Amino acid sequence: MRVLQSYVSRFLGYWEPFRIDMLIASAIQWKSVFPGDYLVLNVSPDIESYIKSKVTDLPWDEIYFKYGFDNHESEFYYDSGRFKMSLDQTEPFVFLDSDVYVFPEFRN
Repeated sequence: MRVLQSYVSRFLGYWEPFRIDMLIASAIQWKSVFPGDYLVLNVSPDIESYIKSKVTDLPWDEIYFKYGFDNHESEFYYDSGRFKMSLDQTEPFVFLDSDVYVFPEFRN
């Protein structure tokens, strides 16, 4: 299964590292339950650098920054990267949000 994650920062400041750590934990947890799934992450270069400084064994199979957002999309500021990423998919996928954690029992 193709599993997508996207994180484009909108709230810089105190809580940002916590939100990114949640994203990392969500991906690691998913990959531990579904090791054969293909995880794709869309993040800005600064977020990618932060992630790589925190985790040496990355759970994602592919990381890129293709889907950001323009300033005029302020009403969709947080989700526009996720929407754009979803529109380009040509095969079935699931979108994994950063606050979703699955456990082995989920497979049943």
